[in-house]
Amino acid sequence: MFAPSRSFALSRSAALAVRGFKAAASAVAAFWVAMRNRRQAHALLSMDDQMLRDIGITRGDVHSVLSGPVHRDPTRRLTVLAVERRAAARATARQRLAAPDLLETFLEGRTSTRRGRSDCDNAV
Repeated sequence: MFAPSRSFALSRSAALAVRGFKAAASAVAAFWVAMRNRRQAHALLSMDDQMLRDIGITRGDVHSVLSGPVHRDPTRRLTVLAVERRAAARATARQRLAAPDLLETFLEGRTSTRRGRSDCDNAV
């Protein structure tokens, strides 16, 4: 039968200890990065609204991400919000280019509907 040697057991426990140390060090590093980014996100509140709009976020976005858990990195969520807002603006611009007279068509439809109702009201 094969019986594990004492040195194998020690090397295995040493490997587990090293793995645990790496995981702890990684968690501490991630927490440190999150705290640094949280301070940077807090500094965004000193900017005026136009500067925040140029970045693609709002003051409410910053307050929202800073109200989350302390260990969570707020810059990731701010990045997602900015990208989503930029994509929505592009989609809106594309729609405007595709149908530039959409607003006029809508307004004409409302005007004719109002005229139709007023004609009905006069007939009664």
